[in-house]
Amino acid sequence: MKTGKSTLQNAGFSLLELTIALSIISIIGAGSLVTYSEFRDHAKWQESQRSMAVVKKAILKFNERYKFVPCPAQDESGLESRTVKKGKIPAIPAIPAVPARPGTESRPTIPAIPAVPAQAAIPNINVNTCSVNSGYVPYETLGLARADAQDSWGNLILYAVDQGVTDEDLMLDCPNQTACFFNRDPIPSLPPNKVYPGSALPAYNSQTLPVGSNLGAQNLEICSNSSCSEILANGQVIVLVAKNQRNSNSSDLGSDEQENLDGDRKFIQTQYSKSSAYDDVILSIGAYELKKNDEMNSFEIVNTVNNNQNITLKSGENVIGGGADKSIGDIGDNNPYSKNVQTAIIGQTVSFGSDYAGKTVVMSLDTKAYGTWDQPSRRDPGLTSDQAFISANGSILETLVYDSTQSDHDGYYSYYDPALGGDSSSTNRTEKYWDDSHDLVFQLDENGDANLEFAVATTGTDEQVDFTNIELIVYDTPPLIPNFPSVNVIDGIEQTQGLE
Repeated sequence: MKTGKSTLQNAGFSLLELTIALSIISIIGAGSLVTYSEFRDHAKWQESQRSMAVVKKAILKFNERYKFVPCPAQDESGLESRTVKKGKIPAIPAIPAVPARPGTESRPTIPAIPAVPAQAAIPNINVNTCSVNSGYVPYETLGLARADAQDSWGNLILYAVDQGVTDEDLMLDCPNQTACFFNRDPIPSLPPNKVYPGSALPAYNSQTLPVGSNLGAQNLEICSNSSCSEILANGQVIVLVAKNQRNSNSSDLGSDEQENLDGDRKFIQTQYSKSSAYDDVILSIGAYELKKNDEMNSFEIVNTVNNNQNITLKSGENVIGGGADKSIGDIGDNNPYSKNVQTAIIGQTVSFGSDYAGKTVVMSLDTKAYGTWDQPSRRDPGLTSDQAFISANGSILETLVYDSTQSDHDGYYSYYDPALGGDSSSTNRTEKYWDDSHDLVFQLDENGDANLEFAVATTGTDEQVDFTNIELIVYDTPPLIPNFPSVNVIDGIEQTQGLE
């Protein structure tokens, strides 16, 4: 009987080989985590950017409507903080008389203007000052949700304003001082024979500081470093600060981040860097933006400080009235089950110039939709969906969908429908309408253009949309998205290629 010896050999890795393999996997995994973390943070910074843009727009809209700028919130309640103090209206110097000017063939006689005596300062005048010059965004006062006033890490956006707003005398020195932007009081009651040099709201005018090179003593400035050897923007009335991941509760804030929390007039905007520990994002509002004439149908305001553009603001043309009586939507066969839906489109281009190529735009506009809008439902699945679209540079930004069988409308309108006959000078039909406001974000094309399209695709000629109050804003001070650190290439590991 023969006996034999059988040998079993392992087909697996040796311990050394396994150790090397695990080391390589760990390196690749670490690199992947770093890359994923950077992309995630990048996306969250962009979210913070959008929140900042929404807050800024809300402040400008509030000022446009109420004729003053709200004070900072002293706590997280979202309500502006005010304190009633007694200040004095400044003295008014005497104004000499102006003699009459005789008329000529080309102009009438200009009558004399009598002298105005000097007026001493008037004390003990009540005024609602701001309780603080630096706090939180007053989101409740602005009509925003708390989430709209937070950065992507859940921190309320900080809101710093001209430092004269806590001084009762400066708040009454209107329209001269920057603090007058925040004066919400009507003309005060004065002793007999006394005059108030200011005006009813707004308490500011085109000559309110800052004007030209006179920046005002209490306004804010943004620098690229702590020494302010490079000033990015000065004479700013408002500065918004998103603290982001390294918030004010962090124990290891860098010196530049601490500067943005110390309550003085100086703010630092520098590049993102792990080594120098900085991830703040700053956005400012200047006096020119607050003074702009909101009655203009079209405008272009470029606020330049030290040759640095802070904001560019442009308007589009109103596209008023689609449907049967205007250009958009005057199509369709009035068959709500039609499958041959046509789309009416109005386009317009708003050009910012090639220097703005690829920059982010916030477009705000209002819409008003009318008519018998239909949507397929379980009750009637055969209905064709009536829709309208807002597009920019080839991408649909928003789709408008309404259903006249629902009760979410904003009101009713009446009009004459020739299909029903009768007296054309009177109305014979009543339908619903829907009012909406939109804030949309997109990028300018390679030429710095916003190619806008407003479209209505409905089955009925009575279904129409007004697109109005179109405003496009490019925020460009300081840089909103930081640069990210590079990742060194690891020889032999292809996943790290191209990340440097």
